[in-house]
Amino acid sequence: MSDAERVRDRVLWQDRLPWLILLRAFRPAVSMRMLFWAAAGLIMMIAGWRLCWLMFANSTDPLIEGISRSQAANIYVSAGQPRQIVWPAWPWEIEQYSHLGSEAESAIGRVVGPALTEQRNFGGQLAAKVWQITLPFQMIFYGRIGWTGLAFCLVCGLWSLAVWAFFGGAMTRSVALQLTRQETIPWGQAHNFALRHWLDYFTAPLYPLLGVMLLTLLVMVLGVVARIDVGAFVAAV
Repeated sequence: MSDAERVRDRVLWQDRLPWLILLRAFRPAVSMRMLFWAAAGLIMMIAGWRLCWLMFANSTDPLIEGISRSQAANIYVSAGQPRQIVWPAWPWEIEQYSHLGSEAESAIGRVVGPALTEQRNFGGQLAAKVWQITLPFQMIFYGRIGWTGLAFCLVCGLWSLAVWAFFGGAMTRSVALQLTRQETIPWGQAHNFALRHWLDYFTAPLYPLLGVMLLTLLVMVLGVVARIDVGAFVAAV
């Protein structure tokens, strides 16, 4: 078989099975550069959440009070010493959540307890990290959340987007060039690219949420109309 035929066959396989590129992505994903960016992003995200918690901790909002009660009521043992659960946990303390009880008023337990109690295998630990990153957005759906709790969740969520818009931009840029051009760009170039396109990375996840919000406002208007006697017929139409 000639070299041209070998190249043609290889291209055809890539066209037919484009998902094979995911196998090539494993090597850069476990590189020291990617692991460093991921660790730095996690630490910055949790640090911002802790600052937000200090600002909202004294609120009487049901969500905030539920988190405070969860921290006061749940104790776990580490290195032979009893310790109190503190939210949000640092990345290396994520196993704290596996000790959360199933108390009715446990805000953290209700939201993250069922998903984080099983962490004895790699899959469970990976799921725990994903749940931790998306925790502010999940707590928005806490049944008795108030306006202060909603503001707390939104601030934490926007901070998460701001952090990962930078680190995620640098990571995806570096991996994209490595997979498509077989190029390894310097750290500085990846950082500069992430800074230049930070706003794009930050706003991209917000567009679907904006669309959902607009649809929700429409449903709210129909709900108001439906409260009128004749409005139910109008809303149905």
